[in-house]
Amino acid sequence: MVGEQTASSRSDQPRLYGRGDLLAGVVLDQELEIFRNDQPLHHANIKGWSPNGKEAQRIKALELAAESKRMLHDE
Repeated sequence: MVGEQTASSRSDQPRLYGRGDLLAGVVLDQELEIFRNDQPLHHANIKGWSPNGKEAQRIKALELAAESKRMLHDE
């Protein structure tokens, strides 16, 4: 799993709890852009965050988080 590889490569050894999956429509509803990169498979980057400051970005991020499906990591 990519998350496990990334966590194990860091010197502070963070714990992997899971990931959030969400539909493209949720991202587009927030007037953000999606760029598929398949690293890992089906992964995409989200761009177009508001230049209006951190608060506007935080609000959009909270909306995305609220609509995402939580996928917990099994230890």
